[in-house]
Amino acid sequence: MDDIEKQKKQKRIRLIIQIIIIVFLLASAVGFTIYLLPIFAKIQKDEAFRNTVASHISRLGSWSWIALIFIQIVQAILCVIPAGPVVILTGMLYNSFVAVIITIVGQTLGALAIICLVKIFGKSFIGYFIDPESTKKFTILRDRKRCCVLMFSYLLIPVLPKDPIAFIVPFTEVKIRDFIWINVVARLPMTFVSVYFGSSIIDGDISTGFIIGCIVAAISIICFIFNKQITNLLDKLIPNKKESTLEGEKKE
Repeated sequence: MDDIEKQKKQKRIRLIIQIIIIVFLLASAVGFTIYLLPIFAKIQKDEAFRNTVASHISRLGSWSWIALIFIQIVQAILCVIPAGPVVILTGMLYNSFVAVIITIVGQTLGALAIICLVKIFGKSFIGYFIDPESTKKFTILRDRKRCCVLMFSYLLIPVLPKDPIAFIVPFTEVKIRDFIWINVVARLPMTFVSVYFGSSIIDGDISTGFIIGCIVAAISIICFIFNKQITNLLDKLIPNKKESTLEGEKKE
């Protein structure tokens, strides 16, 4: 009985510590969001302010790209804050090719940071309130390829916030390396559009971006509508390792 009571006590202590940490992180996230959201909105709308911020970042010299990546990681974790202003600033400070690389790296690291935080704090904390076995009822979460297709489709859609998808990854069968590729490929078109807009912001030429956005949106809708068919096609092209092993054993 003593051992059982000790285990229960240790479990309660761990829960209290986790709650304190999570409350602190949530409070910090809310505080930073309230502080940063108006600034990001002003960057997007106010050209003079945008130029001032770009000038301040450019003064960092060779450190400016690191600052931009760091800002993107923070923006991804807070997720409510739009990513567009940072991407536009990057396009203003660097040529299109370099700006796209910096943006993609920042977005990827931001997504990885979210996944790590959810794995460290989120899953164990939610486990105290929800039976982890109950998530198995949601078959779509266990269908790795279909989840990949749906995530890819969502990340393609222009305008919609992309970072919240990373919060879902730890609760699915999607592997991190798969999500990284999905995140990079799906976000690349609109990242290019945002960078292009940032680099040509003075001219205000957004026609190319609009056309690319429409094409990407159409592809996304097609992927959503035919997600089952795409998943079935992937099953044929990329058979499961377990199924391949079983077939090999039967032949033997």
